[in-house]
Amino acid sequence: MNAAYQVVRDERGRPLPLIRLVGKGGQASVWASEGRIAVKLWHARTRRAAERLRSRIGVVRRLDLAGVPVSRPLELLALPEIGYSMELLEDMTPIQHLASAAAGRDLLEWYAETGGLPRRLRLLAQTADAFASLHARGVVYADPSPANVLVSCSQDQEEVRLIDVDFLQSESVVLDRVATPGYAAPEVITGRGGVTGSSDAFAFAVIAFETLTLAHPFLGDQVHNGDPDMLERAYAGELPWIDHPEDESNRSRYGLPRPNVLASVLQRLATATFVDGQTHPRQRPSIGAWSSALHGAADMALPCAGCPQAKDARLAACPWCGTPAPDPLVATVHVALPDQAEPVSARAALAVPTAEWLAITGRTAYLDRTRHGPEPAAWLLFRPADRLTVRNPGPAPLWLTPQRDESNVIVVEAGDELSVPADATAPRWAVHFGLPQEPHRLIRFFRLRTRRSET
Repeated sequence: MNAAYQVVRDERGRPLPLIRLVGKGGQASVWASEGRIAVKLWHARTRRAAERLRSRIGVVRRLDLAGVPVSRPLELLALPEIGYSMELLEDMTPIQHLASAAAGRDLLEWYAETGGLPRRLRLLAQTADAFASLHARGVVYADPSPANVLVSCSQDQEEVRLIDVDFLQSESVVLDRVATPGYAAPEVITGRGGVTGSSDAFAFAVIAFETLTLAHPFLGDQVHNGDPDMLERAYAGELPWIDHPEDESNRSRYGLPRPNVLASVLQRLATATFVDGQTHPRQRPSIGAWSSALHGAADMALPCAGCPQAKDARLAACPWCGTPAPDPLVATVHVALPDQAEPVSARAALAVPTAEWLAITGRTAYLDRTRHGPEPAAWLLFRPADRLTVRNPGPAPLWLTPQRDESNVIVVEAGDELSVPADATAPRWAVHFGLPQEPHRLIRFFRLRTRRSET
């Protein structure tokens, strides 16, 4: 450890011992301190640069980031140091660790052990939600990269946190060189444009594609085997997408089969981003579009009975091992309105696993967006030709109604669990997440028989 940095102080004069180096880049280093606190030290080379960094950190601290999963600055460091203290996230790891297996590991075995397709989809969906929350506040992240997105280390947890928020800002028309090569949009890398919501969306799309397919969208065989200038050309947007529908000059032999890991809606978003949107920012899908598609793909992913992987519930057989799959039970989400006899607006579909608990999240259950949270609004368990069990984690009651007689209401109190007879074809019940006399969401069940292939 550099002796000059053994102890720094924040602006309130509190000492922050630098116990362990956590990470180091060209511009800054991050140290673990005491009491789950980390310290980020910027290595400003001029007084003007130091003043700009200090001003930027102060702006970030004043931003309204309530509800956004970011590791925001806690306290500025006392001069002459430039930096800040923040929460130390020791139980989290960069999402980049889900995009490349360790040397010598069997790729598919490692993919399954690290959560497989469903966990990657859910983590990416939450990451998209975080960026979308920033954009809704008129703020861009500016430098999304897989090193700046932390996810839970434990396979049983799916928390996401954005770090390195130093460059959060309003959309920039100036040529702000805030860029991580390989992820920054071509206009940012080349200096043709500033950071925007569209540049954030491009970087996120690269992260999502790489995390799901284990291949970078622009690093084809000619880049891997070529001169260093080929890498620069790929990052600058001068080479086609490796899966370009017409230009095969940058094909890649790396990565997983795309149809196995990208639902059709994700393939369409990737095509729109990496073909027309590569050099035309206005044609890129938004972060919100990615969020909806990723959540939807995660909701329809089911484990295969014949191998460790997961597949889209709409496929008749596992694309990995060919094991045929039974017709899946699907829950559809509707909106019930007091003045209409029939619920309307089916907005989502969830594949219901057999004899496994399914978590219904606030995103699916509630009309009120402020109630969307990571905690389940309900747990469902379906045993074919046996029982449908509804577990209510609270705090409000849930209601069960027979689908053909929704005046017959069964209450599932907060903290309770209730089982009802289930039809062999599909449970003939609806689960309501609100009072009958108020607008609310409900889910119904049906057996999906129409099969299609993902292309």
